[in-house]
Amino acid sequence: MNDLHHLCELIAARAPEAEIAVDEPLSGAGAWFADISRHGQRAVVEWRPGRGFGVSSEAGGYGEGPDVVVATSAEALERVLKLIETPVAAR
Repeated sequence: MNDLHHLCELIAARAPEAEIAVDEPLSGAGAWFADISRHGQRAVVEWRPGRGFGVSSEAGGYGEGPDVVVATSAEALERVLKLIETPVAAR
């Protein structure tokens, strides 16, 4: 299990009704992505081994970076939970 899978398990434990879809990279060195949605709220996580987690409220366009980059799964978990639990207008 890699760090993104671990993060997805943490999210599922804290928000069991969240829908989580993981996209694996085509090559071993590529980025992994997880799309998380809950009650109409959405978060996207990009994970690159050795670089940490990029967390965004929506999937950006090609070449756009994440809203925030964090080093640990615990930090990513808190950011994702905030995004999927907070109404869009309150962000």
